[in-house]
Amino acid sequence: MIEPTVAPEPGKNLRVLFIELCRLGDVVCALPAIRIFRGHYAEAEITVLTEPGYEGIVDAAGCGCKAISFVGENKLLSTLRTLSYLRKNSFDLVVSLSPAKRNSLVAFFSKAKIKSGYFTLFRKISGLDESIVKIFVKRSVKRAGQFKRNENIIKRALKPLVALGLDVRVLGKTLLLPKSVETDAIDFLTRVKKYRKTISVQVCSSSRFRDWPEENFIKLFNLLKNYDILVFGSEQERQRIDRVVNDSDCNIIPVIGYPIIQAAAMIARSDLFIGLDSGLMHIADSLCVPMVLIFGPSNPVVTGTINRTAAIISKNFECSPCRQDICARKIKCMRSINPEEVFKEVIKKINV
Repeated sequence: MIEPTVAPEPGKNLRVLFIELCRLGDVVCALPAIRIFRGHYAEAEITVLTEPGYEGIVDAAGCGCKAISFVGENKLLSTLRTLSYLRKNSFDLVVSLSPAKRNSLVAFFSKAKIKSGYFTLFRKISGLDESIVKIFVKRSVKRAGQFKRNENIIKRALKPLVALGLDVRVLGKTLLLPKSVETDAIDFLTRVKKYRKTISVQVCSSSRFRDWPEENFIKLFNLLKNYDILVFGSEQERQRIDRVVNDSDCNIIPVIGYPIIQAAAMIARSDLFIGLDSGLMHIADSLCVPMVLIFGPSNPVVTGTINRTAAIISKNFECSPCRQDICARKIKCMRSINPEEVFKEVIKKINV
């Protein structure tokens, strides 16, 4: 149960740190909470701590925040650098936006007067996380309530604001892209486009359990010969993307290794987004791009879009959703979705 408390008094000198050291999708879904907070505290100095590479997306939220990240050879070193930063900088309020352990660690060791959010350093030991936090930081901790696995991650990020007694009913998830980035995207697409309409596609997720088979993407792309297809991915995903591109007979434009904010600008210029349960799906959602989404082992209620017009294709097997750590059925929930049914939904959406 969430117990509302008195929120900090508004003022120019209020220094706030939001923490979201998770994947891209979690960061995008945390932006509505930051935007709502800014509506209550127009003059506060807000800093958002996130993973390297996501700073541009935080800037595009239009909240007037300073985005920071710390790079290290591994997560331990980057966490140590983060903690060093906290020792040198004081904040009046620290907000942990999700139950990630690194979020909790940073919030736990901060010297903020008020802390709100999820503190789950020892959540596997029932009750221990709460008792230890209370011992060290006493009454400054304002918990966001119990984390629910079937809860949408946008609503999850709003709970720390509810714990502060703030009104969170005004919800928005729109990104505001810089004009220069939009101009670059238009110039790029003008050079590579052949057809009237463009489809953006992400062929890789962050988990092999959520990936759709390569041969299915190839068949789908061969059905979409009259469209320009932008295929997005990181350098680590290049080999998979190259295999799909080389075996497809259509105008595919690989967009590999681009900064996320530039990828977002290209997605914004697309007529449709086809994707998996991934961070770019949430970016497309924030940009109000029509979507066709392929879901298998994950729960679209939890990690899916807030865009009610999105077409979600899922087989809803009895074993779904699952923890995505092992699969005795060889990921049947993804393999059973055939290219023809995805193509059918694509044609419906793109011709509206």
